Amino acid sequence: MTSEQSDGPRSYRAGRLAWGSVKEIRVQGKRKADGTATRGKPRYQASYLRKAPTDPPTGKRVYAKGSFDNRQDALGWLDRESARTSRGTVDPDRLKPALLPITFREFADAYVNTRRHPRNGAQIKPSTIAGYQRLIDTRMQRFHELNLADVTPDLVRAWYSDETASGRLTQAARAYGLLRAILGQAVEDGRVERNPASIRGASKAQTGKNVNPPTDAELAIITATIDPRFVLLIEVAAWGALRYGELTELRRGDVEFSAPGDDALAVVHVTRAVTQPTGGGFIVGTPKSSAGVRSVALPSMLTPSLRRHLASLPAGEDALLWPSTKRADEHLSNGAFYGFWIAAREAAGRPDMPFHALRHYGLTRYAQAGATTKDLMSRAGHSDVTTAMRYQHAAAERDAELAARMSSL
Repeated sequence: MTSEQSDGPRSYRAGRLAWGSVKEIRVQGKRKADGTATRGKPRYQASYLRKAPTDPPTGKRVYAKGSFDNRQDALGWLDRESARTSRGTVDPDRLKPALLPITFREFADAYVNTRRHPRNGAQIKPSTIAGYQRLIDTRMQRFHELNLADVTPDLVRAWYSDETASGRLTQAARAYGLLRAILGQAVEDGRVERNPASIRGASKAQTGKNVNPPTDAELAIITATIDPRFVLLIEVAAWGALRYGELTELRRGDVEFSAPGDDALAVVHVTRAVTQPTGGGFIVGTPKSSAGVRSVALPSMLTPSLRRHLASLPAGEDALLWPSTKRADEHLSNGAFYGFWIAAREAAGRPDMPFHALRHYGLTRYAQAGATTKDLMSRAGHSDVTTAMRYQHAAAERDAELAARMSSL
């Protein structure tokens, strides 16, 4: 076969190609009732003999990935390869810069330290980085010393099976999601060909445990039992649905009232949050997401207590509303507060209740008052509709429960 060079696609005619080879492949057609088969349409396989310096003395035959519908497409592939490899005298894959071997742990640490927010490119928050590092340290030890290229699908499946066997499905899902992201970056960097973390649904598994908010009676016991310094903190957390890091960064300048008097509405402006990564100091930054910057109106029943509390603080707009138990200019740490919280929740008969349940209480009550999904997202600082809709569902379930009780009166 020979070919003619022109400005357009090469024509094909019987004879010998000057460079490369095109081979016709006959495939079996449909099988008839008598057991015979019709003659299928031909396909075409293209290849060429490469004689690059790195190849054996006799050369190495390189085939196109897959076959072609017609000869013209096969010839087109040969034309492109001819230009790309200088007619088979260069191995383009060998021109790629060599990547030095790296362990999984080294690559994972580098990934976490350089990762950016996928939506806006912002730097990941220190508390999030600390959470990733904790998962790598405690859940991925099996891979630490392995060469990154030696992490296989079989190893990942065995690891995930052991992780889920503990029953902590939510934690296993988080660890798997991070593992998949790390290995996905390795694919993009050209260190591995395919992502070995390919278990469908593994990053979405959950234990199914629900965070049950306190009842009105339980909340009343908590506020009556906890140290008086933290009664208002509990009430603002419950009725304002603020996160712990948002509460403990609130300052006098973040609070304003709609009018004089105790019947005015108080508004807290949430523009910052404080975190305390494991083993580190306090870090003040923005709230959890961009939607977290918001203003939250509190029920007027909290206004008298809030006015009295502000009057008791040191002078200045920067005075923390709930500072450390030791110093007024330091933040209240989780460790210092949680001793008081644990005692109060146990007194209410809810030793299982996390502090975050107060946020659920506030948002559920807000939904019961008639808030729309958009209202809930705005008040909670949510950017995800699905998260906000949980509270509407909870409100609907509560409404149905109360209606059922009315029937028995």
